[in-house]
Amino acid sequence: MIGSGQEKSIHLRDYIDVIKRRRLPILAVFLVVVGLVATYTFLATKQYTATTQLLIEQGAQRSFSLQDALAVDASAMDFYQTQYRLIESRAIAEKVVKQLQLYKLHEFGAPLPGETPEKKLTPEQKIRQAAEIFLTKVKVTPIRQSRLVNISFTSGEPVLAAKVANAIAKAYIDYVLDRKLRISQMAVNFLGRRIDEQRRKLQASQLSLQKYMEDNKLVNVISDDYNTITSQKLAELNQKLIEAETSRKEAEARYRLALKARSDTRKLDSIREFLDSPVIQKVRERDLEISKREAELSQKYGSRHPKMLALQAEKKAIEQQRNGEINQIINSLDNQYRIALTKENAIRQALEHQKEDAMITRKKAIGFNVIKREVDTNQQLFNMLLAKVKEARITEEIDVGSVMVVDSAEVPHGPSKPRVRLNLALAVLGGLILSLFWGFLLEYMDNTIKLPSQIEDQLGLPLLGSVPFDTTLHSPRGKGNTDQAPVVLAALSRPNASTIEPLRIVRTAISLSKAGSPPRSIVVSSSLEREGKSVTAACLAVAFAEANKRTIIIDADLRKPRQHRLWNKNNNLGLSTVLSGQSSIQNCVHADVIPNVDVITSGPIPPSPSELFQSELMGRVMEVLGKAYDQIIIDSPPILPLADPLILGSLADGLILVAAAAKIPVHVLEQSVNKLNKAGIDLLGVILNQVEKGRSDYYYGGYKHRYYYQYGYGEQKSK
Repeated sequence: MIGSGQEKSIHLRDYIDVIKRRRLPILAVFLVVVGLVATYTFLATKQYTATTQLLIEQGAQRSFSLQDALAVDASAMDFYQTQYRLIESRAIAEKVVKQLQLYKLHEFGAPLPGETPEKKLTPEQKIRQAAEIFLTKVKVTPIRQSRLVNISFTSGEPVLAAKVANAIAKAYIDYVLDRKLRISQMAVNFLGRRIDEQRRKLQASQLSLQKYMEDNKLVNVISDDYNTITSQKLAELNQKLIEAETSRKEAEARYRLALKARSDTRKLDSIREFLDSPVIQKVRERDLEISKREAELSQKYGSRHPKMLALQAEKKAIEQQRNGEINQIINSLDNQYRIALTKENAIRQALEHQKEDAMITRKKAIGFNVIKREVDTNQQLFNMLLAKVKEARITEEIDVGSVMVVDSAEVPHGPSKPRVRLNLALAVLGGLILSLFWGFLLEYMDNTIKLPSQIEDQLGLPLLGSVPFDTTLHSPRGKGNTDQAPVVLAALSRPNASTIEPLRIVRTAISLSKAGSPPRSIVVSSSLEREGKSVTAACLAVAFAEANKRTIIIDADLRKPRQHRLWNKNNNLGLSTVLSGQSSIQNCVHADVIPNVDVITSGPIPPSPSELFQSELMGRVMEVLGKAYDQIIIDSPPILPLADPLILGSLADGLILVAAAAKIPVHVLEQSVNKLNKAGIDLLGVILNQVEKGRSDYYYGGYKHRYYYQYGYGEQKSK
């Protein structure tokens, strides 16, 4: 099954590899961008820019208040933005166009001498057309953190650029001065009319106020504090009424209690007035003494004894004295109650009278305040208008222009457009960025397998090795091959052939792919055509032969065979004739094509190769060859379009999948592996074929490709 490999970290060399691989489209895009910009830069019409610098100040502040002087004007930004828009306005443009007669120049829409205009324009239309072109050449640039502004004008003529820039500044200053003068005159005339009108309104309101005071007999002016004073008086009377009412209730309560106490002497002790009375206290003390003496004498004498009668008479006298004191206290409390009641009534009457006076005065105050407010409003408006008239007259007399020229425009010495150095630098930078982006975009859109690391990291498949791209294997004839030998023999005859060493590594990986015993019969296939499986199978046979293994290579691609061409052998007899019973194995074997390598070609192409592979004879052929040879290599058709590789893989010990670098998409290789897994074929590994030699991650057992010859691999003679 396809496993998910570990995520690989991206290094700088990976980006360098992408640039190397996509160097041609990157270079093409870079040259196109730089060439287009350079062509435009050198062919574009030269433009000259002249600049005039102005100082624009907001109107002088005429308030002498410290608070107004220190206040921050929030409308300053709006003021300056308005001035900038005025400079770029159509009114200024048309004024300059008329003054300098720019509408007669070809740069501003006028036809060249001898040309016939398509449409005859009126003078106003010519000026309007020139003004529209004029505005496209004007640029207003404020200088930050200052009140300075640059007015730039761009033209094809340097002298005209300076002349127009100065004319714009002059036209703007004249416009500002004329506008201020007109506004001041209009303000003075308007305020004069308003003052006369306001004076009449003020006199009428003053007479109306005087008549109202006479009709309502108001001697003094009702001030705004009247309501406050009246409210305070009412509050004081109301407070006094509450206090008087409380005092009256208290006096009444004491009086009622005293009346109840007179009928029940036991309640005298609960009333403070009785307790505080010295007469009642003396009477109580005398009563106690008499009661004590009466108790003592009653033990000696009878009730009719003169002494007892004298004590009783004295006791009655004391009782009368106490009753008299009680009546006197009750009369005193009655008087206090009546006085409190009288005081309460008096305050209540005063409060009601004050309320009536307040209501009457308030009614009069309402009308008075209405008229008085009108008088005050008219007076304020009249005073304000007088102040505005004085201010307008002062402005008209002393307010000079708040705009001045700091630096006049001079004739530019060089063109402002095009900027050759800047354009070329931007072209190089932009072309570099765009070309790199295009290269990496092509790399991103390319979903083919390009790196050996993708086999293991992305697909989780065992990688047997990487075979570099060898041009000699893809040419019609090998260089220096005078005996018309096939390409593969010419390439393999060289001891330093770059294809052999990677296959030696593959041979070692195959030997170690299974524990116990290495696979003796191997099927070499690919997902699609033209991935180099036939050449890889031939080179792999040579690699096994170098290890002193008796090797036979069988061309089982009975649809498009190639081994007979690679080894330059006759294809009249071969695997198809053996499986069809037309010849024996011995007659079909080409022995010792090179030392330790025999070849069985495909033979004539049969109508149904799959049926031949499924026959019992194919199994006996594999059994016979397995006894006679140490290593069997089978060159099979591609996996995806045909079922032949699955049949051959079931007869062999394993299958090797050849994938062409930068040609086969990842999903195609995944489909091939899934097909093998479903069929139960033992996949020994993948050989990445036709890999670029300069790749940073192209290794052969730990050594980079360019290091092989430095270590003497190519100096050894092939066995």
